[in-house]
Amino acid sequence: AAAARAAREGRTLSSGKDGGTTFPPEGEASGEKKGAVPKDGNGRPVSVSSILFDAEALAAYRARVEKSRRKDVTKNASVVSVGPSSDPSPSDVSSLPSSDQKAKSAKSALSPLQTRGVEVEAAASRAARDGDPAFKAREDEVSRLIEEMSVRAEALEKRRPSALTPAEEAEEDDVAALEAALTAPLTAEQEAAVDAALAPGPSHEVLASGTFAWQGDLSFTRKDVATMAPNQWLNDEMINFTVGAMAAREAKRQVDVGKDGSTQSQPKTHFMSTFFTKKLCGGEAYDYNAVRRWTTKKKLGYDALLCDTIIVPVHQGIHWVLATVELREKRVRLYDSLLGEDHFLLDCLKRWVRDEYENKKGEAVDTSGWAAEHPKEIPRQMNGCDCGVFMLKYADYIASGCPLTFTQADMAYFRRRIVADGLEA
Repeated sequence: AAAARAAREGRTLSSGKDGGTTFPPEGEASGEKKGAVPKDGNGRPVSVSSILFDAEALAAYRARVEKSRRKDVTKNASVVSVGPSSDPSPSDVSSLPSSDQKAKSAKSALSPLQTRGVEVEAAASRAARDGDPAFKAREDEVSRLIEEMSVRAEALEKRRPSALTPAEEAEEDDVAALEAALTAPLTAEQEAAVDAALAPGPSHEVLASGTFAWQGDLSFTRKDVATMAPNQWLNDEMINFTVGAMAAREAKRQVDVGKDGSTQSQPKTHFMSTFFTKKLCGGEAYDYNAVRRWTTKKKLGYDALLCDTIIVPVHQGIHWVLATVELREKRVRLYDSLLGEDHFLLDCLKRWVRDEYENKKGEAVDTSGWAAEHPKEIPRQMNGCDCGVFMLKYADYIASGCPLTFTQADMAYFRRRIVADGLEA
């Protein structure tokens, strides 16, 4: 009864003498004359919690709520709906609700009094659960299970590497070692050698030269090294020499020694020079004959079509990009540090693969279905002069089987690392 009167008048809850939750007497909140407060057999005010935890009192309270609901439906046209009504028929959608429909809607809704009663019951139910030892024990058990599963998941994650085969573990270790080598700090001797190479001197002085596998005789001068200074564009000579050094490194990785002591190399990666695409399609026209002899087995000492990847540095006038022909994956890619695209170039490379198979093996290979991709989630250049360094590092990391984890912040280091590696090559 106290809950019903308080809900109608909008009064707030207060703490009763017995520790339960009670409502102020009628009229007290609105300034009206105070009414009688419901009391129990001992003369104490009846609290809401006492009603809700007394089975007989709760049954009586619910009966009064149901009776009040039937009265409110007929007296009060303003109701609060707590859920969607049944789906209307197509004929009802285009017409306004009738009086019968309003009555049905009213019967399926809760009045403000009912709404308040539901809220009180929910609050009492939560309070009962909080004080229930069995409920608390279940909560503790669930928390314990969650913590146990977290510990087991952490243990499984720590044991995950051990689930790899020995070969897979060795491969992961090799990749980690290669990635660490690609970013290893320069020694004091290397730093001094780089400083000397970048210092003023005769521009045509040859600082390094050599004959590289699959690349031939290459060299670079002090003038070429000057393009490795900060904020400078790299020239073809420096690019080609660096690619030659990478090719030599790849050749050493893939040497197989036979039983008779002979050596044979079938690398996973083949490196083209910067002049390859200029000959193949540099004049905006495809010309396979211009590069037909570049990949003969006699010249290379191995079959280029058995490589996993062919790396192609490309100079686009004032911008360097890297193209790859991935024979095993049957796709061609263009890595551009400015996220540009060159569909003509990739189409030419797919056509080159088809012609190469036909010329070298007499096989008809259809490359029209090969994927032509321009990866976008790659390290990006943030200035106008480091495209050549980005291109070389794309090639370096891809040939080493390492993920592309470097950034623009590494470019100053990479410029000096390229010079140091070139001087030692």
